[in-house]
Amino acid sequence: MAYDYSHNILEQNKFLKKPIKNLLCKYWKIISKYRGILRKLDFSMQKKNKQNIEKNFEIKLNKNLENYSEFFKKNDWCFIEEFFEKDICEKIIKNWPKKFYFRPMKYISKQYDFGFEWNYKMKDYPKYLNNHKNIKNLYDFINSEYLKKNINELLCKDNFERSCLSISLTYAKEGSILFPHKDAIGLENNLVSDPAINVIIFLKGTDYKDFSGGTGLYEDNEFQKVIFEPKKLNNSVLIYKSKKNFYHGFKEIKGKGKIRYTLNAQFTCL
Repeated sequence: MAYDYSHNILEQNKFLKKPIKNLLCKYWKIISKYRGILRKLDFSMQKKNKQNIEKNFEIKLNKNLENYSEFFKKNDWCFIEEFFEKDICEKIIKNWPKKFYFRPMKYISKQYDFGFEWNYKMKDYPKYLNNHKNIKNLYDFINSEYLKKNINELLCKDNFERSCLSISLTYAKEGSILFPHKDAIGLENNLVSDPAINVIIFLKGTDYKDFSGGTGLYEDNEFQKVIFEPKKLNNSVLIYKSKKNFYHGFKEIKGKGKIRYTLNAQFTCL
């Protein structure tokens, strides 16, 4: 859960100022049911379709996370460009789920769609993930011993044994916004919350342009006191400690045709 939103930003997004967005949030269950019908139809039609599926598709890191360890230890966050080896993101995007595979927005503070939400308590990955083999491989990689070892032993180097807590995909477009906020896990004062880190992998976006949906870190909840705002949104990752005194969010995406795809994951001691 998220908390500590700006009253001013909430006011700017109330019904009288953004009626359509508020109506979409209010009736998200109806939209979700409609998308559910489309998912079932599409799944039935594409069940045997292997188009855009890479045989022997292997995901590899392009960077040594140890090179970012000193910066991460000092600042409690780091940003890495060219995170995966060349063409990995392109192959993932070719297999990207259609919009109706995502849950529509239901909170005015998070005006974008979520999909394929998984957490460590679930026995299996979300339904329909097997129909997107490249993305399933990405989930396997995020949830692998290899990445866990890289994060714990090369990046963080703090003797915590983190594992993957959750994974989800997001789809954002022109008009999407994420109000700056803090994560509720930061309120907990125990072994689970202390080592918690968020991992936001930018898979597709518009590079080096303002208002493209790059999730930034801020000292305040109104986008005024910038700690860091990413400019490269293709094949990059933002990693930060969840419990630190950061706000995170992204400004409203502006620009016709702009879209942003991410994988969001959280690691902590389970």
